[in-house]
Amino acid sequence: MNQRTTIDGRMLRDFLLDLRTMHFTGSVKFSCSEGQKNVFLQGGEITHCNSNLLDDRLGDVIYREGRISLDLFVELAGKVNERFRFGDLLVQTGLLNMTDLWEALVLQSKEILTSLSLYPTLDIEVSGIEKLKTPDLGLRFRWDQTLDECEEDNRHIRLFEAAARQSPALKIDERARPLAKTDFLKDMLTLVEQHKDFTTIIDEKSRLSKIYTLKAIFKMYAMGIIVDTWNLHAQDLPKAAENELQEVVGSANKVFLLMEAVFIEKNLTGWDVAVNRAIRILESEFGAGVQLIPNHGFVIQQLHKVIALNRDFKLRARGSMANRWPVSVVTLVQEGLHKALLYLLFELSNNRGFEEDARRIHAELVSTRGSYFSRVAEAIS
Repeated sequence: MNQRTTIDGRMLRDFLLDLRTMHFTGSVKFSCSEGQKNVFLQGGEITHCNSNLLDDRLGDVIYREGRISLDLFVELAGKVNERFRFGDLLVQTGLLNMTDLWEALVLQSKEILTSLSLYPTLDIEVSGIEKLKTPDLGLRFRWDQTLDECEEDNRHIRLFEAAARQSPALKIDERARPLAKTDFLKDMLTLVEQHKDFTTIIDEKSRLSKIYTLKAIFKMYAMGIIVDTWNLHAQDLPKAAENELQEVVGSANKVFLLMEAVFIEKNLTGWDVAVNRAIRILESEFGAGVQLIPNHGFVIQQLHKVIALNRDFKLRARGSMANRWPVSVVTLVQEGLHKALLYLLFELSNNRGFEEDARRIHAELVSTRGSYFSRVAEAIS
């Protein structure tokens, strides 16, 4: 079987499902605007992917994921030759064991595959054979699930790109700058700082391919490092729920700032540690991406993004029919914020001599809007 065709990247999943139905064995060459990527299948299931793009090399992939530093990336990349590939060097230096390497290679294949779904045009050459000429690396993964999961993300990335090209000025929220913790994100943040223009960075200045540059800038936008000026995600909530959410976050902000003021005024230690713990509590509720910014509290725009981008959160919201509390996204936000605020309140209460401050803040917590806040706060009083 040898066939050539052209598709939109959004049709990638359906195209591969057709090959699964045929129990296809062979390779599929995808030619895009930036190079060539190959997907290898055995009996209709993807075994692995490769690419001639430098950005798809194993070292580049795990560097973007924050798994290695820039210095280590450069050092090992300089040692790659015909005998030793990047993965071999990672194992030899003890940075990865064989299981870690296998997971990194799966990640590389997933990165190549999901990137294809963002290209508007893919020229395809299908070459069927009885047996793979390339070795079957045993990297089979649930590619259908992977593409399902990235479909919603890609929708938001496309919305983001369209809005950013219309209004390309980029601005960094200095309070959120520390959230760019990996060398890769710091490097991308420097690029944004230098040029401040989305189109210029994407089309001219970035050393990365356009797709990966777009994904990196979008990631910083989703984290709140780049200021939200496009209001992309308010559409994901009905107006009534959006108003309720703003009230809930406003009440939570007030309690958060009261506690922070007490810590600062009384010269208490441990506020930063407590805030980091509260972030972990929120992330256990909503997934990664929720942030508390000292001297600012909870950011309504950031919660919009979390709700829009986090598929697990959406599933919990839809699946809360059996929950004893009112069925709404807002209720889940109340619950998550309340748990984080309670933890901070307990930390304050543990400081001897500040019981009165804790009672005052607790009273504010009880009075915050919403049945979940008031009932739970009353139950622990």
